[in-house]
Amino acid sequence: MSYCELCGCQITGEVIPVVVENVVMNVCRPCSKHGKPYVAKKKERKPAKEIFTFSLPSVREDYSKIIKESRERLGLTQDELGSKIAEGGSVVKLLEQSKFKPDQELAKKLEQLLGISLFEEEVHE
Repeated sequence: MSYCELCGCQITGEVIPVVVENVVMNVCRPCSKHGKPYVAKKKERKPAKEIFTFSLPSVREDYSKIIKESRERLGLTQDELGSKIAEGGSVVKLLEQSKFKPDQELAKKLEQLLGISLFEEEVHE
């Protein structure tokens, strides 16, 4: 059982949706002349969100092992390697103990000098 939202009478027949002063109302047949017929708009489907992926080079997790093995293979001490990359021997020691992760610039220097690859691609969404 429903009631007319304009006059308040019980609606016995069809409930008619109309727009009265920009408000959608459910009314009886006699009150429907006071508004415009309401036509429901179809909702526009929003386009699916695009997911962009990109990859950034990041230093591998096993960088310390690679650096140490390569330095030893070339017969360099930590101090010698440090001076060749314009860093101190203590930096090389920290790198080899995984206590200091090289930034991209330092990692590139080490790659060139030692002939190794320290980067891996990380995919982000």
